[in-house]
Amino acid sequence: MRGIRQLGTQESNNGLTYGVTPTVSHRCILPDFSLVWILTHWDYYWQTGDLSLFKEYRERIHRLLEYFRQSTAKNGLIPYDDRYWLFLDWHPLFKEGYPTVYNLLYLWALRKASDMFKLTGDRKYAQLYGGRAKTLELTIKKRLWNRKNHLFLGGLDWEGKPVENGSVHSLALAMLLDLFPELHQEWVDRHLVPMIKGKYTSKIVPSPYFMYYIFEALKKAGRHAEVVDCIRRWWGSMLDRGLTTTEEVWNAKPGKESLCHAWSAHPIIHLSNILLGIWQEAPGWKKVKFSPSLLNLRSVHGKVAVPQGIIEVDWERRGKNIAVSLSLPKGVTGTVDLPGIEGKEIRGVGKWILVKKKV
Repeated sequence: MRGIRQLGTQESNNGLTYGVTPTVSHRCILPDFSLVWILTHWDYYWQTGDLSLFKEYRERIHRLLEYFRQSTAKNGLIPYDDRYWLFLDWHPLFKEGYPTVYNLLYLWALRKASDMFKLTGDRKYAQLYGGRAKTLELTIKKRLWNRKNHLFLGGLDWEGKPVENGSVHSLALAMLLDLFPELHQEWVDRHLVPMIKGKYTSKIVPSPYFMYYIFEALKKAGRHAEVVDCIRRWWGSMLDRGLTTTEEVWNAKPGKESLCHAWSAHPIIHLSNILLGIWQEAPGWKKVKFSPSLLNLRSVHGKVAVPQGIIEVDWERRGKNIAVSLSLPKGVTGTVDLPGIEGKEIRGVGKWILVKKKV
């Protein structure tokens, strides 16, 4: 909460946030970070169930979104603003003209702003930002989508001409935004999975930070084993090089690049989902789904901190069977999704023995 407040308090003259705070560096203004700041309000609500922070900053969010409304060009897209640093990712994405990844982030922010205004009972602004989101979605599909190859463009140049160097970044965001759901499996099989296996023709590999969105898309497609394998190899290389914290870019050079970067530490989230099987299903962690992926591991033990306390999970192979246990703190309800045990509601402690079926 403190970080969200600090970013919201320091404001440029057109509503944008600063990339770091407190600061006197007026060069450190990143419009895409401002969009992410809106998304963190949703994250805070989802994690805590508390809308007070959003209510506190609702006028600030209006001013920020007004910048993007005024920036929107006649073609319906937001362009690169050369007064500021458009980050998107460290790896080379198209960032001039009208970048696709930038507009997808804007669409996401508009949707979540609309959702939060709706939750606070403000129908007027829920409809306003929801309407802008629908208009932008249609524009993205019309202007930034290549129907022939089922891929997004990198964007449009300043003259409105297509820039073909699309990326897995745009595919992952499009999956999380549920754009073209009928093509999600194709994107996963032809682009996302080959990329993490090192068999992709494009040289644009996301940085450790952006891999969060790649993994979220792969989890949505049920490709849990591939996510764990990629974490083992790519983050395992950090351990092999003696790092005790996560680096900002792959193979970071000491003294030149960050070797302690919180944005790269997200595998904790994915492993908690996949291996521990803890999937949040309601604001404030009031409900979870318990569905561990029983991959080719001997045993798994871990804890997930939630507002109500600690969720603890153990599962262990014992011969041909698997012993599973789950402990939920008071105030958290779980729905069990284990082989042969589906839909059972649980509170407190649960223990199961999964018996391998005879073929």
